[in-house]
Amino acid sequence: MPAGTVIAGRFTLEELAGRGGMGSVYRAIDSLSRQHVALKLLHMKDGDALRRFTREAELLSALRHPGIVSYLAHGQSEQGQPFLAMQWLEGEELAQRLARQPLSLEETLSLLRHSAQALSIAHQHGVIHRDLKPSNLFLRQGRPGDVVLLDFGLARHLNPSTAMTGSQMVLGTPGYMAPEQISGQSQLIPAVDIFSLGCVLYECLTGQPPFRAPHLMATLAKILFAEPVPLLQLRPGLPVALQKLVERMLAKEPSRRLPDATSLLGALEELGPALVETGPGTVTLQEAPPPLLASARQQLVTVLLAAPRSNAEPVPGEQHSRLALRDSLRTLLAPQGGRVELLTNGALVLTLVASLGSATDPAALAARCALSLLERWPEAVVVLTTGRAALDQHLPVGEVMDRAGQLLRQVEGLPTDSAPVLLDEVTAGLLGSGFQLIRAGPGLFLLQGEQLDADESRPLLGKPTPCVGREQELTLLDMVFTTCVEESTAQAVLVTAPAGTGKSRLRHEFFRRLEHHAPHPLVLLGRGDLMSAGSADGLLAQSLRRLCGISGGEPLEVRRARFSQRLSQHLPAARAQGVVEFLGELCAMGLPGRAQPAPACRARRPADDEPAGGPGVGGLPEGRVRPPPGAAGAGGSALGRPALRATHGRGAAGAGRAALHGAGPGPARGGAAVGRPADAAPSGASLARAESQGQRPAGA
Repeated sequence: MPAGTVIAGRFTLEELAGRGGMGSVYRAIDSLSRQHVALKLLHMKDGDALRRFTREAELLSALRHPGIVSYLAHGQSEQGQPFLAMQWLEGEELAQRLARQPLSLEETLSLLRHSAQALSIAHQHGVIHRDLKPSNLFLRQGRPGDVVLLDFGLARHLNPSTAMTGSQMVLGTPGYMAPEQISGQSQLIPAVDIFSLGCVLYECLTGQPPFRAPHLMATLAKILFAEPVPLLQLRPGLPVALQKLVERMLAKEPSRRLPDATSLLGALEELGPALVETGPGTVTLQEAPPPLLASARQQLVTVLLAAPRSNAEPVPGEQHSRLALRDSLRTLLAPQGGRVELLTNGALVLTLVASLGSATDPAALAARCALSLLERWPEAVVVLTTGRAALDQHLPVGEVMDRAGQLLRQVEGLPTDSAPVLLDEVTAGLLGSGFQLIRAGPGLFLLQGEQLDADESRPLLGKPTPCVGREQELTLLDMVFTTCVEESTAQAVLVTAPAGTGKSRLRHEFFRRLEHHAPHPLVLLGRGDLMSAGSADGLLAQSLRRLCGISGGEPLEVRRARFSQRLSQHLPAARAQGVVEFLGELCAMGLPGRAQPAPACRARRPADDEPAGGPGVGGLPEGRVRPPPGAAGAGGSALGRPALRATHGRGAAGAGRAALHGAGPGPARGGAAVGRPADAAPSGASLARAESQGQRPAGA
């Protein structure tokens, strides 16, 4: 607005003092007191912004303290624009001072003490600031001991009557938010302000914030998972008591933190004897012991960050979907010691630590989680990084988080019609040949998928070694497959044995023999996904997506087109739409323009307690596929040879089909299904393989 504009018949604008995302602040003259005032004008007029603006005015009007900016008036201008009038302050923000140099210890303690005194008044009135940071701490005349708390725009009562946080909104400043703010907890306590003030204290003493990273998501993840560099490493000679105070203020768990500003004032009083004054204006610091770095254990940590694209529009119900995804990942990774957190903006953070000297297992597990996550959340951007970290009471993964943030910046520059998984060079090297990787630049790789058709048998001079001692099992498999092809009878074979007995080698040898079968069989590949353990359709959906060339990163319309085109070529026109629609629902694609599954799919899907049989779906034959008898309890034979169980019956796909399932107590178990679809092209039989990574037999 131009100078000279009069607001509410009282405040005359002189000049613009500052501008933010929601409004502007002007220096103005109050016609009643003839004093300068700070006049805040709101630009945004959406419901949440207006309610927050009104709440700020109401909270400020109830808080009276020299360390809290004074309220004068609020209302609307003649043009209907909301305004808030506050006292005018001369000086500079703490952020401006820190940009020049850190504070001395004496200045820092003075600022902390006076900030805590003002903040204690707010806490006693049941008000939490929620946005304490250097730019919201104003130094009158540049004096740290005369600090004023500004900007109560995000402040709230301890027991708010209404929730005003929109879904997937980060309310606060990322580098200074408490962990419980980041994870979206609704019940906040004054300890969130103690954490923020601890971040300010750390920055005053070191000149840098405790949590910083190249990307917003990485900064939030570091607050959740990482510990800051100890004060005494960045500024040796500080009192040990001050280091302990900072650690208490920056504790991840609110229960381990100082509960409020009054408690902080008490702690500062106790800290007094730790400083020994030797003369006016001088302070002698007690000697601190050198940090013990040699005792920290160094281990490899793999970090997964999955974030919504910056331009993504919120989708109704997606927060509930993210919570379900977080819970499934936690269940999956708990035995491996993995940690999973959902941030308030909808991003997911996952960390896995290599144990027992194995660095490849957590990287491979994180890669499979990334691929599965992308199938369920195609609009996300996902990055994986691996690096060393020193493990102590907490998990400091700061350097790895920094590289994850750098990758997120790079992936945001890629076309929006693709959503690949980006890896750093360390993670790519740990994955090896079992995954499809594409080098996208120096130290940057794209993860396309898992190389499920890789021959895991050990070569000799570049050639496969012969499979010895498994003729009995191979003969049985040949017989089952021949019966499946000739009689169109669905059959299943379950292979079980202890880990390392040779189930994978048996499977690969069987596939190699099938290569000489005429006509050549069609191979469908899938791997059991622990994130969807208990889902009867998980393997089928993954196999169909791979058959149709769908990786999960394509736009939804492209995936639907590929899916329909590939499956329809083997189906009669009268049945094509129903079958494609049904299988599309299994693969989480559905039909264009249909927000919910088709009524036929919903009504004809058998309930969990419905007996086998019943009406078919979309032209599919009646009946349901039951697990092979003995699948749940099958085990290896006494001689350590793979044990085979064979069953037969009519399959749900309306075709004779044999299934080969491999299972056992070790991570190498896998399985396969063999068959010939009734409506397949006359190219021959088809073979579907499904590898199970779970702790139970495939198909059980």
